[in-house]
Amino acid sequence: MSSQNNSKKIIAKNIQHYMDLRGKTRNDICEVLGIKYTTFTDWVKGRSYPRIDSIEKIANYFGIDKSDLIEEHIVDDNLGNKNSSLFYNVQAIPFLDDTYDEDNPNFKEYFFIDKSIKADFCMRIQDNIMSPCGIYNGDIVFIKENCDLESGGIYAIKMKSNNKVILRKIYFNNNGATISDGNFIRGSLRIKVNKDDFSIVGVYGGIYHHMDF
Repeated sequence: MSSQNNSKKIIAKNIQHYMDLRGKTRNDICEVLGIKYTTFTDWVKGRSYPRIDSIEKIANYFGIDKSDLIEEHIVDDNLGNKNSSLFYNVQAIPFLDDTYDEDNPNFKEYFFIDKSIKADFCMRIQDNIMSPCGIYNGDIVFIKENCDLESGGIYAIKMKSNNKVILRKIYFNNNGATISDGNFIRGSLRIKVNKDDFSIVGVYGGIYHHMDF
């Protein structure tokens, strides 16, 4: 295989990897970046190689370095299957569940994702309560532990009454807070709680949408 053909295959594989990782389609990317669909398809299929300005556009779109697209990433077979997820500089972000204890964290499950995602925890959403905020059943949300508290923000909180960790929109007041689903129509979820009724685990920092195929 020539060096040129090898470079085409490397960048094609890397582009497809980040598309799969972020749940993006060719149409999604072409529409945002103003790239012809047929041109982008040729890149993904390894038929042609994008110009450097196009590589930079794609890298900026995914929030990665250009080198993440143009360099080959190899799995070290000596690591064994357990660590094969280290491919493409993947990190392991722990899942929050109802057993979470900030003084003695004991995580049972991890979500493997690209290191460009900045988060301390993630949560698997199991209902549609936060759908007014675009967060749905099956989605995985990313949580940052250290944060400045702002009224109206979305936070992962642990309720003292049942030790459940939930994601809600929080409006702070002097005595506590109002927990909401972010919906302002009649019949929406709004619960007033005292400041001793819950603890802040972290702030919502992003989402990985569940997709049905």
